[in-house]
Amino acid sequence: AGTPILGEPGIPRVALASSQEYPHVPAITFDNEQWLAQALDFLQRRGRCQVAVLFPAFDPHLKEQVNRAFTARGLACPPYWQQAARWNDQEAVSHVVQLLLRGPAAERPDSLLVMDDNLVEGVTAGLVAAGVRVPDELDVVAHANYPLAHAPVLPFHVLGYDLGAALRTGLDLIDRQRQGASVPGLTMLPAVWRQDWQPAKPRARAAVARAMGSRQLENTEAKGS
Repeated sequence: AGTPILGEPGIPRVALASSQEYPHVPAITFDNEQWLAQALDFLQRRGRCQVAVLFPAFDPHLKEQVNRAFTARGLACPPYWQQAARWNDQEAVSHVVQLLLRGPAAERPDSLLVMDDNLVEGVTAGLVAAGVRVPDELDVVAHANYPLAHAPVLPFHVLGYDLGAALRTGLDLIDRQRQGASVPGLTMLPAVWRQDWQPAKPRARAAVARAMGSRQLENTEAKGS
């Protein structure tokens, strides 16, 4: 904040942010509300109505989005089914999941939203320790980032964001600014189910890799294909 790269007009640039914080800087963000809508609509189609949520931390704005999405669908999510655990303590994540799933089946969640891909390892360990059958007893919708997302050990429903698309969108916005074209202040990218996500074509991957100054993205996608 307070630097020319953010404050001076006329510099082609773009920010990855939750909102357009600086009037001269177009922003790209991932559509959390659309992620929640897709996840909850899917769970309701599966007949699930007792949904727990696991956050990486209690962010007031995200919690408000979650509660608003639940209310719009007539779903209840009591505070004790909204838990948070830090991604760098997978044992704690596992313990939280085990606590959520204690007690009679009628009194515990029948589904779980995992709001950060860094929690998936601990969630998996907790479900195995609890002896819960996925997806027979519990449906899990897990956040992911493509192409970095690996296939989960348990049959989770993976819903995530395309990081390659974010980079390509950013490069396009910068090119358009260089050409003097107007660009939107905020561009929101949608969530995509893992089975619907398609890796970028080789030419697009190479362009992104050059922009990053490495071939890391191409190598990562090749391993995942």
